[in-house]
Amino acid sequence: MKSEKTLRTQRETKNCFSSLRGTKQSIPNHLKFILNCFVPRNDRIDCFVPRNDRIDCFVPRNDRIDCFVPRNDGLFFCHSLMWWFIFVIIVLPIACKQPPPPSNNQVPFKIDTTLKIINANNEIIEFDVELATDDYKKERGLMYRYNLEENQGMFFVFDYMEIRSFWMKNTYISLDMIFIDESFFIVDIHENAFPLSEASILSKVPAKYVFEVKGGLCRKMNIRVGDKIMIDIKDIK
Repeated sequence: MKSEKTLRTQRETKNCFSSLRGTKQSIPNHLKFILNCFVPRNDRIDCFVPRNDRIDCFVPRNDRIDCFVPRNDGLFFCHSLMWWFIFVIIVLPIACKQPPPPSNNQVPFKIDTTLKIINANNEIIEFDVELATDDYKKERGLMYRYNLEENQGMFFVFDYMEIRSFWMKNTYISLDMIFIDESFFIVDIHENAFPLSEASILSKVPAKYVFEVKGGLCRKMNIRVGDKIMIDIKDIK
């Protein structure tokens, strides 16, 4: 047996729809079936009616009846799905967008010397090089740079061979890191280091020098482990 509360809610629902649709239009049989069979929870009734819009109506209490109707292209998305769509398409990309480099810390590229790489095809690839020989320059590296041309790179000079560790803090451009031994042969390459990442990037084998170039350049120029580096030694001492 239906409770008095349920029967009262159904009567008020029918009266609400009759007032909205006009006295000349009766409630369809399939809607009557839904209203007679539905037991509301928390005094809220959700039902579907054959209209092309959304009806919001209020009964003489604080109960709200939300009626979603089928359209030619399907039912309306529910509120939660629409808000999730807005979050994914609009809010999330903005939240994940990388902050622009601070304009007051821009560092221009300085050409100290030149460097050549002889790849496996015996092609000579020449670069303008900025040297990092003291502790300050090695610590700062290519931080706060807007751009790096394909023929530019920074050459880090260390005193001895060991496993080298780098990171991308405050570095706004993707980099390829070329690890070089004391005989000036490439012993390891880390490609496309992610901008602004503070994760450590370790060489797989000991290295004495590191040459940083624009991300993706090693693959583009066919630069591989075992290639020979040519640089004027007097410039790096």
